[in-house]
Amino acid sequence: MHVPLESQDAPQQMSLCRLLAHTSGKDSERLFRALQERVDPWDYTALLIEDDRAVAGALILDRPGRAGTLLSSKPDRGRSDSSALVGQVIRAATDLFHAKKSPGVVLAMTSPDSNEDRGGLEAGGMTPFATMVFMVSPLRATAWDVTTPIGSNHSLHAAPNDRHALVALLDETYIDSVDCPELTSRRRTIDTLCGHLGTLAGPSNGWIVAEREGKLVGLAIVQKSQSDSPGQWDLSYLGVVPSARKSGIGRSLLVEAARITRAAGAKRLHLACDSRNTNARKLYASFGFHETERRVAWIDTMQR
Repeated sequence: MHVPLESQDAPQQMSLCRLLAHTSGKDSERLFRALQERVDPWDYTALLIEDDRAVAGALILDRPGRAGTLLSSKPDRGRSDSSALVGQVIRAATDLFHAKKSPGVVLAMTSPDSNEDRGGLEAGGMTPFATMVFMVSPLRATAWDVTTPIGSNHSLHAAPNDRHALVALLDETYIDSVDCPELTSRRRTIDTLCGHLGTLAGPSNGWIVAEREGKLVGLAIVQKSQSDSPGQWDLSYLGVVPSARKSGIGRSLLVEAARITRAAGAKRLHLACDSRNTNARKLYASFGFHETERRVAWIDTMQR
């Protein structure tokens, strides 16, 4: 097994990309070029070769906030030991990641119908924890224009450039939340905050807080999407503290997020929501969000 791949070994890198093409949504050439544009893309990789043929591979994309996104090869249905082989390379890659990023988390996404991926992921110490519902709303929808005015019991403004205050706010919004509690219980809140900060220049008008009686009670984060879809922005986070839920604050934050993104030229607003979060999904649907796909989210379970 080659762990990790050498930075100059292009043939092995291409072999890995061929194995991972189905997971990344890109063909092997596009995936290889995309990886070459990243900093140290081969640091958390593992490739298993038998008889000069690559049979299993895994790669973890380093993300801000001590997080990694796992791409792994699909088990070969013609081999009874294929899931175990995929599990070996996943464990090898996650070991490399945690050696440098502990405490951190490794995440993966699969299709709900992909039973082939399940065996390799489970053998690699990964476990499914949520079904994510991806939704999008065209910002020209009339629902964004016919909305209840912001209530007088709270105000909205740009988030403070104060990490301690934002961590405390995030922590409180996580209480009794049904949006990926398995992830928030595993990941340090400061790492989650750094993950958001890592994809933005910092708290700006894309970070909106709700304040009531001098206390921060809600947070929304929007940013330009990193997808290939032009005009798309992402609602990266929307959360309200328990004492302020069902008071219209979430709705106010969502309307303000749409106002900001429309002013920036956005055509669509995109988000991902835990399928168990029915209240949030009803709120989003009332603003014209419709489901585009579902993905199963996985997290590594190995203790570090």
